[in-house]
Amino acid sequence: MGFMKPTLPQVDMETWHERPRLDKVRMLAPFWVDHGFGTQRVVHVAYGLKCVGYVVVGVLLSWLTTPGLGGLGEIGRWWSEPIFFQKAVVATLLFEILGLGCGSGPLTLRINPPIGGPLYWLRPGTVRLPPWPSRVPLTAGSTRTIVDVLLYAGVLASCVWILLAPGEGPVSNAYLSTDVGVVDPARLVPLAVLLPLIGLRDQTIFLAARPEHYFLTTLLFFLPATQMLAGAHLVMLLLWWGAATSKLNKHFPFVVSIMISNAPLHASGALKRRLYRHFPDKVSLLGAAIVRLNDTYWSEAHALLEQVEGLDRQMALGIVRARSAYDDPGALLMKLRMDEPEEFAACAGAGVQGLVPDLADFWSRYLIAAQDRGEIHQHTDIAEASEWVARVLLSLSTVPGNTLDPSDADAVAAHVRRYVMPGLRADPAV
Repeated sequence: MGFMKPTLPQVDMETWHERPRLDKVRMLAPFWVDHGFGTQRVVHVAYGLKCVGYVVVGVLLSWLTTPGLGGLGEIGRWWSEPIFFQKAVVATLLFEILGLGCGSGPLTLRINPPIGGPLYWLRPGTVRLPPWPSRVPLTAGSTRTIVDVLLYAGVLASCVWILLAPGEGPVSNAYLSTDVGVVDPARLVPLAVLLPLIGLRDQTIFLAARPEHYFLTTLLFFLPATQMLAGAHLVMLLLWWGAATSKLNKHFPFVVSIMISNAPLHASGALKRRLYRHFPDKVSLLGAAIVRLNDTYWSEAHALLEQVEGLDRQMALGIVRARSAYDDPGALLMKLRMDEPEEFAACAGAGVQGLVPDLADFWSRYLIAAQDRGEIHQHTDIAEASEWVARVLLSLSTVPGNTLDPSDADAVAAHVRRYVMPGLRADPAV
């Protein structure tokens, strides 16, 4: 990446619009791996300056508007003052609702202008999004009016009014001692009223203020100072604990790799490429996806059947599972194998058309267990019987008939006990 000029992908712009979408994705995905958005470094510098400005302006504003807070260089005196915490929270809410927070600038595709927020929310006639237009009176419609503009301006003014507030005098108890005090709760009332009101008219503004963090904490400022600080600690703990645990899922690792590719401090192309797997063509990509889905499908099926006792009931549940599983991705493999074996083989590689061998291998453990329990004949050839069971169950789950409903677990279990189990109990030597 250059400092003033962006790094752009090398494409033929004259023919670019004629290419299929998947071709465009294939050409641009490797570029993202190495360069991310391709933003020039000066943009990253601007983001850094914005963060510095957020801190410096916030500290200066709190210091200049709060008598008794101490000199600017006396950080050890004022950084733990409750009123400084209050103003930091409200200043951050104001920072976010002005569009200066994490959703601003070129890295979020806001290039010119680099922010939205007040450029739209202070203009009548722009679009608004009420959350419950049919339930809350006076909120229907999608066009911003002068009322919406005044409400938004009132939110901004109420934040500034809080930031300009002096402390209300000393607070001293067993847990806290401060000569400056806290913001007069009366100054919090306009913000506590106006922000929910504008949220009922336009939920976008309410959400832009990050209310789960800053508005919720601001409401705690109505409490006495000690309870306020304890409540704020609890709110932050719960919010960030929830934010952290919400990332413990299957998709977030892929989000991380995309984010790191666009991060300015990770310039190594080799490091970025290690976050991805390269598939040289569509066949190898689909093949890897099929193998992963296949493993997941069989694992989930085993977990389900191991909760059931008796081979007859296990087979009945397996048939019902196979039919209902057409709603999940794993069943797509079975459908692809049966309906389009040539396409499946092209995607997954040679030798993967063996649906019956796979099913036979799946059922072999249950036949061995049934043999140990005495449910089937002791001399039954497990490999041969497993393949026979696979063929029978595959037929029952996929071929419609007139006398059996394969989705009825009880009927299927009765059918299995009546016809399939006697075959497994028979002497294989006869």
